[in-house]
Formats: sequence, C-alpha cells, structure tokens
Amino acid sequence: MSLRNRLLLILGGTFIVLWSLAALWLLGDLRREVNVALDQRLASSARMVAGLLEQLPQPLPSHSANPLSAIEMSGLVCQVRSLRGEVLVRTPNMPQATLAEHSVGFHEISIGDERWRSFTLKRQHLWVTTADRIDERETLQSAILIAAALPVALALLGSLVLIWFGIGRGLSPLQSLRSL
Repeated sequence: MSLRNRLLLILGGTFIVLWSLAALWLLGDLRREVNVALDQRLASSARMVAGLLEQLPQPLPSHSANPLSAIEMSGLVCQVRSLRGEVLVRTPNMPQATLAEHSVGFHEISIGDERWRSFTLKRQHLWVTTADRIDERETLQSAILIAAALPVALALLGSLVLIWFGIGRGLSPLQSLRSL
C-alpha cells in the first residue's frame, strides 16, 4: 500500500469516525428536543382550550354550536369531556373514539390503525385532551433530521476531498525525489 493511500486511510478513517460520532450525538439530542417541543405544544394547546372554555357560560350547553369548530389547530385534535366522561365538544377532524380515559398527562394510544400522542388536562369540571398523530410527528422528525444530517454529510465529504488533495500536495516533493 502506498504512503498516500495509508495516510488517506488513517486520516479519512479518523475523520469519518469523529464526524459520525458527533453527528449521532447531535441527531439524538435533536430528536429528544423535537419530542419535547411537540409535547409542549400539546400541553399548551390543552391549556389554551381550557382557558377559552372557562370564559364561556357554564355549563356548556350540549345543543349549542361546537365552540372548537372555529379553532383550527394544525395537526392537532381536541376533545373536551365532562367529569362523568361524556364528550361535550371536539374538533371537526377528531376521531370518533375517546382519546383518553380519566388520567392526566401524556399518553400514547391507538385508535383503529392510527397511533396518537395525547395530553389530558383536568380543569374544574372538564377533561381537556389534545392529541396529534405519531406518524405526523415521525414525518416531521425525519424531515428535521435530514435537514440536520445533510450539512454534516457534505462537510465530511468535503473534508475527505480536502484530505485527498492535501496529502497529494504534501507528498509531491517525495514524488519529485522518486523520479530522479
């Protein structure tokens, strides 16, 4: 094996290992942060809906128009239940099944063949549940991870090309000695 190939293998291998470890660390941390941000969005949406509903006359009349029909939450669904469990209002894009039983906090549930991440909040006489589909979360995470991984991959490729040319340039005096 030539000196140039050995140097390329050692330096290129080192760069690949270091960049790969850094990228895995970055992408793992990014995935956790995206999950936290999406969970915070669920919780804040539930608090917002609960706050809006507390401003309406109580109790919520079952024959009136759905107060959530005007709320357009991108990718989110919302359901409000009484303490007895009857569904009072829901967003129009809400599945017909009940999203959560009487428990507060975050949950993962399946409705039909869809998986949902939900957050339930108990406020006075209401259970407010917001949810989003896990497949939509995964699509968003994949797009973010690709956007973050692409610059790392390009930087790694660029580094390898620069190492190749740098080794060639550094070894050029030896090449000229060899030809003598």
